[in-house]
Amino acid sequence: MTRLNRWRRTGLWVLAVVLGIAALAAIAIATTPPGAAMDPDDVGPGGGAALVAVLEQNGVDVETATSIGEVRDALAEGDDDTSLVVANTSNLGTVAAATLRQESLGLDRVVVLSPSTEQLRALRADATALPIGAAVRVESRCDIGTVDEGDSLVGFDVRYQPGSGVPSSAVCFPLTLDGSGGEGEHGVGLVQLPSTSAHPPMTVIGTTTGFTNGAITEEHNAAIALRLLGGSPRLIWYQPDVAELAGSDDAADDGSLLPGWLAPALGLLAAALVVLALVRGRR
Repeated sequence: MTRLNRWRRTGLWVLAVVLGIAALAAIAIATTPPGAAMDPDDVGPGGGAALVAVLEQNGVDVETATSIGEVRDALAEGDDDTSLVVANTSNLGTVAAATLRQESLGLDRVVVLSPSTEQLRALRADATALPIGAAVRVESRCDIGTVDEGDSLVGFDVRYQPGSGVPSSAVCFPLTLDGSGGEGEHGVGLVQLPSTSAHPPMTVIGTTTGFTNGAITEEHNAAIALRLLGGSPRLIWYQPDVAELAGSDDAADDGSLLPGWLAPALGLLAAALVVLALVRGRR
């Protein structure tokens, strides 16, 4: 075997190994469940353990639920002096959201972090979700009790266009993009909806990142989170798992609950195996 052929063979082996490692890395990254952000037990940067600890230190009894069935069981024990937060909406299917709306009518307040338009419709919340594209800092420019005038929050990644029936006094964190437009013309970061026959008092806020361990100490994030979630002696922390997508439009078109990252990750791994086969075939 000539030196050139040996170099070629070595180069193909290196390429195969690199592709294999890349495939495994892609799978490792992608297997972090989207619902893991704000996990109440997670002490990492994306978890919500710090906020849970602060709430408990302030006398709030925090109960965790990962399914709408567990939420129903918790509410069966009583809904007096109880609030609920949907801490991560990545796995909140529209069927689960609609059931949550029906089961939560007696609660003091429901707080939903970064819901989509489809989820808002299922919750009968009069607002439309619009993307921002990057987590941004926004000043409150309101005083509604749970948010004070002069508060600022870092980590907004969703903005909302309130419906025509929502009074201006019930919105906070107006966005003006690229320095253009009037106050709130590009949506707001928080919408506070009063109780109706369709839903309990509800606060929709366009951040999940802002209340995680890694960002909770920024600006007034912690104070805002404590006021929003600590208003009742008891808080149900609803952290939907992937099964909560079942039966909804958020699930895969074929009805499968397999995550969307699986096909591209397997494709990358297959490419690595093809290269490896070619290398072995040139022996």
